[in-house]
Amino acid sequence: MDRAPAHPDNCGEPPLAVDPGAVDMEEYWEQRLHTFRAGHEERMLTIGEQVWRYLTGGAGERAALLLHGSSGDGESLFGLMSSLERVYRVVAPTYPDGAHSITAVVDGLAQLLHALETPPALVVGYSLGGYLAQALAWRHPACVAGLALLNTGGPVPGAVRGESLQNALLAAAPGGVVRVAARAGAAALLSLEAPGLDRGAASFWRGYFAEMTRRVGKRRMLTHGRLVIDFLSGPIGLEPTREGWPEPATLIVNSARDRIIEPAELRALDALYPHAARTLEPNAGHLSVLTQPERYLAHIEAAFPSPRAVG
Repeated sequence: MDRAPAHPDNCGEPPLAVDPGAVDMEEYWEQRLHTFRAGHEERMLTIGEQVWRYLTGGAGERAALLLHGSSGDGESLFGLMSSLERVYRVVAPTYPDGAHSITAVVDGLAQLLHALETPPALVVGYSLGGYLAQALAWRHPACVAGLALLNTGGPVPGAVRGESLQNALLAAAPGGVVRVAARAGAAALLSLEAPGLDRGAASFWRGYFAEMTRRVGKRRMLTHGRLVIDFLSGPIGLEPTREGWPEPATLIVNSARDRIIEPAELRALDALYPHAARTLEPNAGHLSVLTQPERYLAHIEAAFPSPRAVG
């Protein structure tokens, strides 16, 4: 199917207030993922030479574009998406395989939004998705009604060396080795970058990350690595000049225990958006946007309240 309806029928389920001590959290997350998948069929749209896969859902006049992180896909932020759908019509794309530059991807995103007849959207970008959200706002400001930047940073050329080495090692490794290493790395990272999970939730997310590694695959991981390098290298001809640039309303949410985004990236981000609303999630890591989405949703709702909430 190459075209989404202007207002999909399924609305997001409200987030549940759960007591980890009273609920089997592995079962809770399995049911939440099952419900999400039952209500969201992946769609495809060819734009030029790019094949875009995306999920869409929710209702309402306001739109949200949800941009996932590296080694993820359009489904990976299902917890946040299901909650945003209560207020927004959400589009959650998967970045095309083989995309060679940030500009190519954000130009494709702009065309995707146009094809889906999406009004200017609140762009919610997580990690790599935060890089793309910024570049979309710089290059196609008419597409962006606001920015919510979660656990992400600004361009820092000095951070590229490590990313380049990592991508070179990934390119040289056999696919089977990549899958095993990615699963092991995700499991190890989970305890560091998603603090506070109980045993059941941690078990679910270990399994989900292993499945996502198989789904994403080596080629897409390499694509994500190239996009990270392209953005961090800066300048890429997109950065706002501060004079005459229509800076959108911007929210920046960092996590206190995030070991992925470097301090220099955070400083670069602050310099680019001096008027942004800022908040810090305590006892949260880089992966907490996936594993505890309601914490981040609360900041988004406070920064971008719905008309019903303020009417």
